[in-house]
Amino acid sequence: MLDPKLLRESIDLVQQQLSRRQFAFDASEFSELEAQRKTLQLETEALQHKKKNLSREIGQAKAKGHSSDDLLEQANHVQKELSDNEK
Repeated sequence: MLDPKLLRESIDLVQQQLSRRQFAFDASEFSELEAQRKTLQLETEALQHKKKNLSREIGQAKAKGHSSDDLLEQANHVQKELSDNEK
Protein backbone atom coordinates (compact mmCIF):
# COMPACT_ATOMS: atom_id res chain seq x y z
CA MET A 1 0.00 0.00 0.00
CA LEU A 2 1.27 3.46 -0.88
CA ASP A 3 1.60 6.20 1.69
CA PRO A 4 -0.79 9.05 0.78
CA LYS A 5 1.74 11.61 2.04
CA LEU A 6 4.40 10.17 -0.27
CA LEU A 7 1.96 10.36 -3.18
CA ARG A 8 1.19 14.01 -2.46
CA GLU A 9 4.80 15.09 -1.98
CA SER A 10 6.66 12.95 -4.54
CA ILE A 11 4.15 12.07 -7.21
CA ASP A 12 6.76 11.95 -10.00
CA LEU A 13 8.97 9.56 -8.06
CA VAL A 14 6.02 7.30 -7.29
CA GLN A 15 4.98 7.33 -10.94
CA GLN A 16 8.51 6.32 -12.01
CA GLN A 17 8.69 3.52 -9.46
CA LEU A 18 5.28 2.18 -10.43
CA SER A 19 6.11 2.29 -14.14
CA ARG A 20 9.17 0.14 -13.43
CA ARG A 21 6.72 -2.42 -12.08
CA GLN A 22 4.58 -1.95 -15.19
CA PHE A 23 1.74 -0.30 -13.33
CA ALA A 24 -0.04 2.52 -15.13
CA PHE A 25 -0.47 5.46 -12.76
CA ASP A 26 -2.17 8.61 -13.98
CA ALA A 27 -0.53 11.38 -11.95
CA SER A 28 -2.69 14.13 -13.44
CA GLU A 29 -5.89 12.32 -12.49
CA PHE A 30 -4.55 11.73 -8.99
CA SER A 31 -3.64 15.42 -8.67
CA GLU A 32 -7.12 16.42 -9.79
CA LEU A 33 -8.77 14.05 -7.30
CA GLU A 34 -6.47 15.29 -4.54
CA ALA A 35 -7.46 18.90 -5.29
CA GLN A 36 -11.14 17.93 -5.10
CA ARG A 37 -10.52 16.15 -1.79
CA LYS A 38 -8.79 19.21 -0.34
CA THR A 39 -11.61 21.49 -1.46
CA LEU A 40 -14.23 19.22 0.10
CA GLN A 41 -12.21 18.97 3.29
CA LEU A 42 -11.98 22.76 3.59
CA GLU A 43 -15.70 23.16 2.88
CA THR A 44 -16.55 20.50 5.46
CA GLU A 45 -14.36 22.12 8.11
CA ALA A 46 -15.97 25.52 7.44
CA LEU A 47 -19.45 24.00 7.70
CA GLN A 48 -18.55 22.23 10.95
CA HIS A 49 -17.31 25.52 12.38
CA LYS A 50 -20.50 27.27 11.28
CA LYS A 51 -22.62 24.50 12.82
CA LYS A 52 -20.74 24.78 16.11
CA ASN A 53 -21.28 28.55 16.20
CA LEU A 54 -24.97 28.20 15.33
CA SER A 55 -25.43 25.62 18.09
CA ARG A 56 -23.86 28.02 20.58
CA GLU A 57 -26.08 30.87 19.37
CA ILE A 58 -29.18 28.66 19.61
CA GLY A 59 -28.32 27.81 23.21
CA GLN A 60 -27.80 31.47 24.06
CA ALA A 61 -31.07 32.48 22.40
CA LYS A 62 -33.03 29.80 24.27
CA ALA A 63 -31.40 30.79 27.56
CA LYS A 64 -32.53 34.39 27.02
CA GLY A 65 -36.02 33.27 26.03
CA HIS A 66 -35.69 34.47 22.44
CA SER A 67 -36.98 32.62 19.41
CA SER A 68 -34.36 30.45 17.76
CA ASP A 69 -36.43 29.22 14.82
CA ASP A 70 -34.35 30.98 12.17
CA LEU A 71 -31.12 29.73 13.77
CA LEU A 72 -32.52 26.19 13.86
CA GLU A 73 -33.40 26.45 10.18
CA GLN A 74 -29.86 27.60 9.39
CA ALA A 75 -28.42 24.75 11.46
CA ASN A 76 -30.58 22.22 9.61
CA HIS A 77 -29.40 23.65 6.28
CA VAL A 78 -25.75 23.40 7.39
CA GLN A 79 -26.32 19.81 8.55
CA LYS A 80 -27.80 18.92 5.15
CA GLU A 81 -24.77 20.42 3.40
CA LEU A 82 -22.46 18.42 5.67
CA SER A 83 -24.36 15.24 4.82
CA ASP A 84 -24.09 16.03 1.12
CA ASN A 85 -20.32 16.54 1.42
CA GLU A 86 -19.91 13.14 3.06
CA LYS A 87 -21.42 11.44 0.01
